[in-house]
Amino acid sequence: MEKGILVAVDLHSEWLLAGWYAAYSLYNTYPIAFVNCGMSKKALAWAQEKGTVIQPSLGGKRGSIKPLILQLSPFKTTIWIELNCEVRSSLSCLFEELEEGKDMGLCLERDDKGVLFNSGVIVFKQNAALLNLWTENSLKNQTIEDKYFFTSLLETEGSRLKELKPIYNWLPMWGDNPAATILYWPIKTGKLFINPSQVKVNTF
Repeated sequence: MEKGILVAVDLHSEWLLAGWYAAYSLYNTYPIAFVNCGMSKKALAWAQEKGTVIQPSLGGKRGSIKPLILQLSPFKTTIWIELNCEVRSSLSCLFEELEEGKDMGLCLERDDKGVLFNSGVIVFKQNAALLNLWTENSLKNQTIEDKYFFTSLLETEGSRLKELKPIYNWLPMWGDNPAATILYWPIKTGKLFINPSQVKVNTF
């Protein structure tokens, strides 16, 4: 398949799944691959109705498992989206962000340690060189956080990395932005803020 969406779901995050899907499907029809990281039977049955379910083998892995999950994507170009992200418009433009020579794109964020990359939303190509490096780092049991890992690559592999526009991973603390394609809600807020007048949110 050419283009698609990848999400990972476990027992602790599945309460976000129906709301995430309701917002996403208002504007998009791209196929979705759900990576089952421990969903309940009810959530699993729901995901099987909405898209493809991938059963990973990640037992005993240390370090970040996110690159291992991304390697499972069945799509030639994939958008990875975490479930605490609210999709607010079509993702067609995000798929076009990877021009020639770029194989992975992430948005920047800033904290007290400087400029870092946020891996809540990633667009990447199948067999991306950066993804393979990220996977190798994880398999070596290195525990460097994802956002620091990508910053560390800027000098050596920066030419392959696309800095995405902030609208693709907009943090609400930056202020209101009607043009934002994706809002990244901090999970500590305890809920995914989706306009109840637009979507019907179910929980498992």
